[in-house]
Amino acid sequence: MADGGCTSNRERRKEPRYAVSCRCWVEKDSVTLFGTVTNLSASGFFLRTVPVVAEGSDVEIRLSLEQGVVIGRGAVRWRAQPDGRDAERRNTPPGMGIELVQVSGGRELLDTYIGRKSLVPEP
Repeated sequence: MADGGCTSNRERRKEPRYAVSCRCWVEKDSVTLFGTVTNLSASGFFLRTVPVVAEGSDVEIRLSLEQGVVIGRGAVRWRAQPDGRDAERRNTPPGMGIELVQVSGGRELLDTYIGRKSLVPEP
């Protein structure tokens, strides 16, 4: 799917995801990645970027929303490679599925943002 999701991931999701377009920085050791979050829930998101951080890695997150910044820790749960090697994610743009493990700043902001998105019906 073009939004960074796939059927098997949707079945495992705890909460609905909403289509968004916001900036995000992810850091792991000396690597800093910048990308666009294309779908978001209270427990995770898809970051469209070059997926150079390994699955299972813990990462630091800085998510820029309309009203402010959400800071926390996450874990890379899956990656979509640009060459389409993974048959399950062949139509997914390059990027990473990241689970939000801890939000240390901006939890209320994130919850409010998702609450507003949930009021808009999906196309």
